[in-house]
Amino acid sequence: MADAAVATKKKPGWRTLVRSLKNPKSGYMALFGFAQGLPPALFLGTLYAWLSEAEIDLETMGVFSLVGLAYAFQFLWSPLLDKVDIPGLRKLGKRKQWIAPMQLIVGIALLVMSFLDPKSALGWFSLLAAIGAFASATQDIAINAWRIDVADEEATLDILSTITQMGFRLAALIGGALGLIIAERIGWPQTYVIMGAIMLAIGIAGLFAPDANVAKRSAASVAANEEEVAELYNMGEITEKVRNRALLAVGLLWAWAIGTVVVFMVRSMTAAPARARM
Repeated sequence: MADAAVATKKKPGWRTLVRSLKNPKSGYMALFGFAQGLPPALFLGTLYAWLSEAEIDLETMGVFSLVGLAYAFQFLWSPLLDKVDIPGLRKLGKRKQWIAPMQLIVGIALLVMSFLDPKSALGWFSLLAAIGAFASATQDIAINAWRIDVADEEATLDILSTITQMGFRLAALIGGALGLIIAERIGWPQTYVIMGAIMLAIGIAGLFAPDANVAKRSAASVAANEEEVAELYNMGEITEKVRNRALLAVGLLWAWAIGTVVVFMVRSMTAAPARARM
């Protein structure tokens, strides 16, 4: 009996890996991982090369980098994605209703940026970058939840997580090093058109991804999850009322802090140069 138990607990082999890679979920996971890695490379890395070529001063670029705060503070609105449905899009699925639209928003932001001159329209440029970063951070939340929801015995969570990282790193290379090479050959606007088109294509493809239907999980999986949640509540001994009040206080403070940063960015971007004031 002991030998049989050990045999049933053997680690997945190459056959399991091959079967999981043939699963459509793995293909979509690679696309979603790619979509997670491309926007940060374009909004927080490659974009500075474009701004430098447009002769934007270092002080302004330093302020511009604050758009990356969207990735650091995404935990603030992540709970809303579980509780809020987008009107008319709920039928896509609990996670897909957030994934596909956010990817399309990122693609549109990149396309519109490609038609702007950062030197003469820096305000719009920074606004689009901020919107794109926020949409990118939001899709990250939904994709991470989708990966957990769709994982099964064939496309396991470990394998899907590995595929995500592969897609992410590949996108970082394409949006970074390859983006610089393409820009050198055909120009920055054309480069961002290409990247925006890629994000739009992934967003459209994401509409057909397997639905992360939590209701289809096995009864054992749901029971185990409920048991873990109950255990956490017992350990913390925090009532829902107290927790909601604490979250409200923290949320208001973060909203004030983010609002202050946004006002600082707007004033910095719109302030007249020192020479012009003289």
